[in-house]
Amino acid sequence: MSLTSPKRILITGASGLIGRLVAAALRESGIEAVALGRSAVNAPPFSASFIWNPATGYFDDKALEGVDAIIHLAGAGIADKRWTDKRKQEILESRIASAHLLAAKLKSIPNQVRTIVAASAIGYYGNSGEQEINETSQAGNDFLALTCMQWEQALNELKQSNRRLAILRIGIVLDANGGALPVMARPVKMLAGAPYGNGKQFVSWIDSHDLVQLFLKAVMDENMSGIYNAVAPAPVSNKQFVHAIGKTIHRPVWPIPIPGFIFKIILGEQAEMILGGQYVSSEKVINTGFPFKYPELLQSLQHQLG
Repeated sequence: MSLTSPKRILITGASGLIGRLVAAALRESGIEAVALGRSAVNAPPFSASFIWNPATGYFDDKALEGVDAIIHLAGAGIADKRWTDKRKQEILESRIASAHLLAAKLKSIPNQVRTIVAASAIGYYGNSGEQEINETSQAGNDFLALTCMQWEQALNELKQSNRRLAILRIGIVLDANGGALPVMARPVKMLAGAPYGNGKQFVSWIDSHDLVQLFLKAVMDENMSGIYNAVAPAPVSNKQFVHAIGKTIHRPVWPIPIPGFIFKIILGEQAEMILGGQYVSSEKVINTGFPFKYPELLQSLQHQLG
């Protein structure tokens, strides 16, 4: 394994949960983290902040000064708003436009960037049922899958002959301070927890600590390039997931699941995020030597909620 330690890393999507956690971990490792976002992020753990706007093409050229590597996380939140046609277009265009702009600036501005680690999502695979899938599996055909396909096609523009590109297809990130976990834990805390739909759909998850460490490894390990599934080794069913939350916070879970049609009425097409699932393999990540600190769900939930 060949490791390098960059001195200055630019993070796009820096104001998001993962961006802040990655920056904090870099700072602890003695690596400077600088932010690139649509608004300034001036507080630690970032040493500097720069502005860009992929929708208009604006980019502060100083953002690339002294940067050895880029962690590219930018993109409109998939679960932040209901999926109207307009919102779906925003989700797609925010990802493609940011990749296009970053690729164009890396070509036109002199720089020393040799490594890019970019986020994608396991939504690439669509609803795969109980079949185990890996990085070579085919893409799905729903909105998230088609978005991820076009997203990754745009990300591939970032790779050049002298630059390494690694793409992490991220599963459900478990963190007590944001993302899916507080939303899923809330009804359980209120004694209203129950499986979703038939409860059999698989949840491929990863603890936020492990995800951050995987980003750092992907930046530093020169042998990591191409696609990697950023998921823990132990996917579980939705039923198992909800019951594990109940066990962790000492709350009962109702045995009767919440019917899928209720989610469809409330969320429309967006319900596919909840009622669909993927059993995603982490074997390729494990084969890099990456050590999961929280490989089992109960370990992660105890870490985040205990």
